[in-house]
Amino acid sequence: MPAPIPVPMRRAVIALTGKLEIEEIASHLKIGSATVKRVRKQFRETGTVEPKTPVKRGPDPLIDAAADEVIHVLVVERSDATLEELAAMLDERTGVKVSKSSMGRALQRLGITRKKTIRAAEQSGFGIGVKTRHLSHSSESSRSIHRLI
Repeated sequence: MPAPIPVPMRRAVIALTGKLEIEEIASHLKIGSATVKRVRKQFRETGTVEPKTPVKRGPDPLIDAAADEVIHVLVVERSDATLEELAAMLDERTGVKVSKSSMGRALQRLGITRKKTIRAAEQSGFGIGVKTRHLSHSSESSRSIHRLI
């Protein structure tokens, strides 16, 4: 949505009304004729040319300033918690239920970055921490492999 036209230009539209035709006002001020009509209509109906206050769209945010503080505490206490875990802990402490996406956006908005630790990687199933042994090509290691099969 474009920004509203400046108030001085709106006042100029009203000042020129009655002196010039709509198309002439639009041409003179370099705005569209529909804009001239809207400004004149608004002035007739409300008596002012001030821009209307924007209409708030969508639901109120679930995570308010108090929940932001709780999130900070949770991240300090459990820096390796996953987004799901943080959302569950927030629900336990405040009763605010949020999705992992909402929790991720909240952390981003608060400027909290998270570094995945080994514990978090193990929980996600990447198998970090599993020790593997490399066998040499000696005959002894070949026999031990055949015994396993």
